[in-house]
Amino acid sequence: MRNMGLTTVALLLIAAFLGASGCATPDARTALPPASAFAHRVSAGDLRVFWNCSRPEPDVLQVEGVIQNIGGGRLRFAEVEVVAVNAGGQTLGSARSAARDIVMQTNQRSPFQVQVRTAAEPARFDMFYSHFAREEFGGLGSTPRRIQNRVRDICAAMEHHPE
Repeated sequence: MRNMGLTTVALLLIAAFLGASGCATPDARTALPPASAFAHRVSAGDLRVFWNCSRPEPDVLQVEGVIQNIGGGRLRFAEVEVVAVNAGGQTLGSARSAARDIVMQTNQRSPFQVQVRTAAEPARFDMFYSHFAREEFGGLGSTPRRIQNRVRDICAAMEHHPE
């Protein structure tokens, strides 16, 4: 009988632990770096994007960062696309990544990582970032609307502004 009581207590403790871990906030699942850890940032509308550029191989650009919902509502399907552009404005290569979290609450941050491989040397890398937000129509309901911005020359040491 005594062993059965210990087994029951052990099972209750395991259940409580699993239940508590399911209540963790999204940022608590994986510790995200603070904003100060990123060399680049841009804000537009409901989104703020932080990122770092690195070259793991000579013909590969890796962009790692965090998207943050700074608006007052929920954002859906945030994604980033990095495009390699030559001096003539032609695309040499591109890659896209979705934020880890499909729905982002106010002030929530979600990581992303993009790798772009190019055969030729690009003049610059541009980034498009987008998400879906809901547009309210009074009491008539709402409809999703895709919002997209672009930042030029994302790895340059300068202040970035959305276009």
